[in-house]
Amino acid sequence: MRTFMNLTMTLLLFAYSETAFAFPSEPVNSQGPKYKQAVDYVNAKEYKKAIPLFLEVVGGDSQNADAYNYLGYSYRQIGKLDDALVNYNLALKIDPNHKGANEYLGELYLMKKDLPKAEEHLQVLKKACPAGCIEYKTLQTSINAFKANGN
Repeated sequence: MRTFMNLTMTLLLFAYSETAFAFPSEPVNSQGPKYKQAVDYVNAKEYKKAIPLFLEVVGGDSQNADAYNYLGYSYRQIGKLDDALVNYNLALKIDPNHKGANEYLGELYLMKKDLPKAEEHLQVLKKACPAGCIEYKTLQTSINAFKANGN
């Protein structure tokens, strides 16, 4: 009788979870085919095609800082700065030293003409990669250009 009740409870929990939550039709691997296809779209500058795939990836893995970073990047590239900001911040909540998210968020702040915020992210990058990294150098170059243009 106990085995029957355990099996019944397991089946009820499974049925409830399948109907109460929207699970993807197939498991989403953080670096699986959907993630890789979305990255290919980003590399091809097809951001509007990448966004739904990254949304599916983070729907299956809410701790995927890389996917949130790419989402932010894609939204920024199509001019949706508020959506970009949300996703960069989600990436940084998961990994505060995420180099890509710090660089791109710094770039976003420059687009919004918020130099102090951009410089905050430059300092995070300086600490995250003391030997130097491309993200730090890129954001530093962007900040220097921003200042040179009288902003």
